[in-house]
Amino acid sequence: MSTSGAIISEFLPTEIVGTLLASALAIGDDNPNLADRRRAILNVLAELIDADAGFWSWGRGWPEMESVTPIALVDFGFTDEQRGDIVAWSLDHDATRNFERRIEVRVRQNFQATSLCEDVFTDSEWDANPLMRQQLVKAGFEDWIHTVRYSTGDTWSSMFLLRNLGKPRFVRQEADVVDVAHSNIAWLHSNTEEALSPESFVGLKPRQRAVMLMLLDGLSRKKIASLLGIVEDTVGDHIKAIYNHFNVSSATELAALFLRAK
Repeated sequence: MSTSGAIISEFLPTEIVGTLLASALAIGDDNPNLADRRRAILNVLAELIDADAGFWSWGRGWPEMESVTPIALVDFGFTDEQRGDIVAWSLDHDATRNFERRIEVRVRQNFQATSLCEDVFTDSEWDANPLMRQQLVKAGFEDWIHTVRYSTGDTWSSMFLLRNLGKPRFVRQEADVVDVAHSNIAWLHSNTEEALSPESFVGLKPRQRAVMLMLLDGLSRKKIASLLGIVEDTVGDHIKAIYNHFNVSSATELAALFLRAK
């Protein structure tokens, strides 16, 4: 864990900061696997801020480049049906572009931004934003905290934490807890710059990018088909297109392209 350059909000109770950082140290000592560490800290954050579900991810690209591509994802708290609804939102170009561009304005200031929903959308904008809101509501969620941090270049890491419908909205102190975690825990970020440029993903269709992400996350073709609501043969076609695009012949070879940044 690193605290270099981190800013810890003076408004956060000392016991909360202590619990978070002590948990991160213990998790780092006990879990050599990065995915296990990241899932464990998500569970700690969920307890501290009363989040019901969420995910950590990292990838490449700026929104303005039309090539923002998640490469790895770790989630918690989702049913298969909810995970499918979140994937459906991520495949909606207009919804994701609207969200990404608003986040980009915030992150351009210091390459890290932790936001409540109300920081990104006014109440009237959120009520009138069916593409994102309706998909989240369909999955049983509405309020959220999002944090993203860019390292040198265009490699980013992100967390998106959700709260069930009918629960109180997240407050600033809870966003500060997430911000402290993202600022202080080094293994929540990519270790090195990714070897492949964002441009190398250009040409992949949104659904192919989603299949690639799930494939790298170790999901079977059957599970991918279920989450995307398509047949396994179609998943197979997408996988062939992905392999051809990156000039590999297996999921193992595909994963090897991204090992440097894990």
